[in-house]
Amino acid sequence: YKNILQIHFQGFVSSDQRTALIQELKQNSNILAISRMAAGITSDSQLSQVSALDTPKEKSVDLHTIHIADFEVFDTYSIKFIAGSLPKNLVRTNYNSPGDVVLCKQSLSALGFTTPEQAIDQKINFHFLNSSLPLRIVAVTDHITAGGLLSPPINCLFWNSITPDAGIPFSIKYKEGYRDEALKYV
Repeated sequence: YKNILQIHFQGFVSSDQRTALIQELKQNSNILAISRMAAGITSDSQLSQVSALDTPKEKSVDLHTIHIADFEVFDTYSIKFIAGSLPKNLVRTNYNSPGDVVLCKQSLSALGFTTPEQAIDQKINFHFLNSSLPLRIVAVTDHITAGGLLSPPINCLFWNSITPDAGIPFSIKYKEGYRDEALKYV
């Protein structure tokens, strides 16, 4: 992906230090977007079993699950929505409270949806261990590739399931010609 750096903090960076870095980056006019994300867009993603709400686990499909800590990842990677939108108060998922997900266009037919609009506000089941967690689809993106621009599109969903203070990689999108400016934060 062009003009994007990824930073992975090791255990020696505190939550307060990460917060301070985010604030500093947001004030730099040469930084276009910052997001916190886990693996999935630029590397291997986790395969998860997902099904339509009334479909048994045995008939679930494997989707690449891109776990993210915030939805700023869509701005950072210039991912466009073809249906729905992100609500102002996104519901973060934990294992006691179902949350919001964004589905990729190529996953629609695997889950039984014929159009992107049909999927909005529908619930799907995320299967883990011996239980299922219903998740609400709030938006659908255009085709997504993982592992780089030349990779084929993948069946995937974006799941807001990482706690805000998790020490996960940051992606920094910078203006053309300002790579050195972005590198000073690494």
